[in-house]
Amino acid sequence: MTIIDCFVQNDLHDVQALARACGVYVPDGREAPLLVVREGAEIVAFAAWRCVLDEAELLAIAVREIWRGQGIGARLLQAGLAALPEVRSVFLEVRAANHAAQALYRHHGFVENGRRRGYYGDDDALLMQWRRDG
Repeated sequence: MTIIDCFVQNDLHDVQALARACGVYVPDGREAPLLVVREGAEIVAFAAWRCVLDEAELLAIAVREIWRGQGIGARLLQAGLAALPEVRSVFLEVRAANHAAQALYRHHGFVENGRRRGYYGDDDALLMQWRRDG
């Protein structure tokens, strides 16, 4: 598996297809950073972020189903945080039913700070936040 890499415009179609397959935010290529994980020429995972000054929003982490459970999501999360040293706070929304994602985020210091009832139609969104120490 290729190490985490920065998105290039040629990746957009594959990233969007993976996002749709995983039911997450579909990037348009303007996100920064937009990180991808490759196996050969295939994109097996991505993470999309949006930043404004010292705040960021984690828009999506998506990992192909056959690659889940191998720590790829955690690696993407860590790489994104490392790529954003100026960011003091990160926000995200996660399905209330997505316990695996919630565990990942909690393990990396995110705390729940709200809920949007019915946000996904069939599920609530948990709002989570991470703050950089210092």
